[in-house]
Amino acid sequence: MERGKSSLQGVGVPSLQGVGVPSGVVDQGVSQGTYYAAVIENRADFTGRVVVDVGAGSGILSLFAAQAGAKHVYAVEASEMAEYARKLIAGNPTLAQRITVIKGRVEDVELPEKADILISEPMGTLLVNERMLESYVIARDRFLTPTGKMFPGVGRIHMAPFTDEYLFIEIANKVCNVFVCI
Repeated sequence: MERGKSSLQGVGVPSLQGVGVPSGVVDQGVSQGTYYAAVIENRADFTGRVVVDVGAGSGILSLFAAQAGAKHVYAVEASEMAEYARKLIAGNPTLAQRITVIKGRVEDVELPEKADILISEPMGTLLVNERMLESYVIARDRFLTPTGKMFPGVGRIHMAPFTDEYLFIEIANKVCNVFVCI
């Protein structure tokens, strides 16, 4: 796939090209495609429901939820990406009418209503790298109705021990360049 091209173009998913979004966000086609399929295949869960997009980033999951028929989506994003989300969402006026971008941490913001659905991409590396999992759980406790659903609702870590002498040496050398090795 060419850099800057969305693997989802042609299936009703907006492109991030041209709104100044960093290329690392644009290159997330595989995970975006998986989320798009999950939302659209579960359209009945989203139709007429209130959705909170936790750590909304570019707002792409908010657009998916609105496209699936969500009554309203609150896209909560703490970083400056909230401004990119506003630009991307504004590019689709039909869906934008049902999406509110809120700049702030889910731990701090107040929403006008409870959510029927939480959606997020909280995993990072091994579920914990980006530290979004904690925010996702806090959002669940603060905003989700008792009968609400979470997308995703489960995460698994699979591990297999292995040894690789060359990888070990490479990492050890990097550590020794930063710290004094004995």
